[in-house]
Amino acid sequence: MTRSLARLAREEEAQDLIEYALLSALLGVACITALLNLSQMREFMGRAGDALAAAIP
Repeated sequence: MTRSLARLAREEEAQDLIEYALLSALLGVACITALLNLSQMREFMGRAGDALAAAIP
């Protein structure tokens, strides 16, 4: 019984590390996605500004 409890304690520590790794990976993917969308937004705003500048004499 003591060995089973000791093994369970070790497994919980490893589980925490896996959860932190998954969370870090998720945050990394979210940051990359946000950066890609920001570059698309910048292009869109640039085109909109050019269109407004051309429309206003």
